[in-house]
Amino acid sequence: MKTYREELWFETSTRRAYLNITPQVEAAVHTSGVQEGLVLVNAMHITASVYINDDEPGLLNDYDRFLERLAPHEADYRHNLTGEDNGDAHIKRQPARIIHDGFYCNRRYAATTSLAARVGT
Repeated sequence: MKTYREELWFETSTRRAYLNITPQVEAAVHTSGVQEGLVLVNAMHITASVYINDDEPGLLNDYDRFLERLAPHEADYRHNLTGEDNGDAHIKRQPARIIHDGFYCNRRYAATTSLAARVGT
């Protein structure tokens, strides 16, 4: 069995961002030389995840509005007493995982949580 591993790193300039990483994943598959198998894309930060859905601006805006209503950034989170300011990001990530396996990241960490796709024919 042939395996290949590659790390993709992303940084965003905004508190929340949705990144279409399909081209980078396709390039990694091509570089790997693997003709058939599975691709695993894994988020390596607690507030980042991956989802498979349309990359359509209206849908992404709907996600933003939904997540901000669910867990407003300015609310009082006990987690923020640790000195961090991302209590809302931890909460916002959960529905994304439950509903879509959604890709959400905070401004410092963006990565890619489980995406499996058949490669080849």
